[in-house]
Amino acid sequence: MISIFIAIIILVLIIFINLKLDSIYTKVGAYLAIGGMSALYLMTQGEFAREVVRLTSIDYAQFIVIPLITVFIASLGLFSLKIKAGTRIGWFLFLICPLVGNFGTTWALVPIGLSLVPFLKKEYPQKWLFILITMGIFSMNFMALGTLLADPPQAFWAIKAGLAGKPLGFFFPFTKFWPYLLTTLFVYFVTLRRIGVHFGNLSELLNYRPENSWKFFYGILLAGTLAYALLFLIGFQITYFLGSIFIVGLLTSRFFGHEAFHNTIHWSLETAAVFVAFFAVVAFVHSGLHSIHFENQAMTAMVIPMTMFADNAAAFAAAYPQFEPLSDSYMTWFDLHPAVAYGGVSPFGNGPQITLFLVILVALKMTKPGQVFKDWFIEASIFMPYLLVWTLSATTLIDHGIEVTVAMQFLIGIIASAVAFQAMDLQQKFRIHVTGDDWTGREHGKKA
Repeated sequence: MISIFIAIIILVLIIFINLKLDSIYTKVGAYLAIGGMSALYLMTQGEFAREVVRLTSIDYAQFIVIPLITVFIASLGLFSLKIKAGTRIGWFLFLICPLVGNFGTTWALVPIGLSLVPFLKKEYPQKWLFILITMGIFSMNFMALGTLLADPPQAFWAIKAGLAGKPLGFFFPFTKFWPYLLTTLFVYFVTLRRIGVHFGNLSELLNYRPENSWKFFYGILLAGTLAYALLFLIGFQITYFLGSIFIVGLLTSRFFGHEAFHNTIHWSLETAAVFVAFFAVVAFVHSGLHSIHFENQAMTAMVIPMTMFADNAAAFAAAYPQFEPLSDSYMTWFDLHPAVAYGGVSPFGNGPQITLFLVILVALKMTKPGQVFKDWFIEASIFMPYLLVWTLSATTLIDHGIEVTVAMQFLIGIIASAVAFQAMDLQQKFRIHVTGDDWTGREHGKKA
């Protein structure tokens, strides 16, 4: 238990550093100090703790090159979009972003989300951050359950299942999750409409163009190298290949101007360092869980906070050994669903949203960490009950030996959606009573 207690202390330190420190070099130094001291301490705590440090170091080396490539694409503005005047962005947020979150991996939403900021700030100056957070919550998390490559936990599941000789297809999770995805897509649509996002016509999806065709082609090329590494390389092959691509890209970033080079250096440093600190949290939690026996439901209750406040992939990996001997239904609802979906409840719950909201947007002085936390938790309070209905219902049925049929899933989804909409109404009424405006920040009685 002492390891889990230390993990909580480290998490509090990370939040304090985010909220209170402005200098990038001070933050980077603090994050690296947390990681280094954590590793040294765990090395003295026995054989299993030393093995955790070793495995965490390997995982980190393989993982960190993925966000670095993504940061590079964002810092050079390679996916910057030119949006035709008068375009309403609703269909792009509703259809395109969740697709990107599945097929291009959630990391692709970092540069795309950044490219949407100028348009959102112009069209929705009072609630642009709220809208962007909504996109992040659903596209980076709630809806990222459709394919094996949509999110790191699913990729990890695919690798382990493949090694065990199980047949897998690209859409394997989709066969389990499609009722959940349909009801969640409906909730997403209603949420966008409730916060005042305008939809217009589907034909307006043709109003989006790359700001620079050559930059966009370069970005696609880099994204292709990332896809190649994830699909065809293993272990440190990924690190060496993508690391080399990043170093070459870093050298070429000078050709894009001083600001682009500066952003690449600063954003990459902070991104790499903050994940060192988060991996320290995960290492302590892994070490602590080793000595404690949990029932299936209780382990799910551990996966949820680990996902919300550390990292969804690490939370999934921590609980995987308990559910690995059981059926796919156990893995789906006891581990995979909470490990992916609950990342949307906290700005710390997923790597892409940490990078976009707490590193890039803060570095550009478009927002402050405190504002990100405030807006995120205001909105998350609406959707937490929605996720809990899904998780508790499905896991309880499976735990009692009942197969969760498609009809049962739709029934759960209908009830969960009703709970989410009621939570929206209650929060809106509360905010109007206390502050005079609704949960979108819009003054009561005025049009969006």
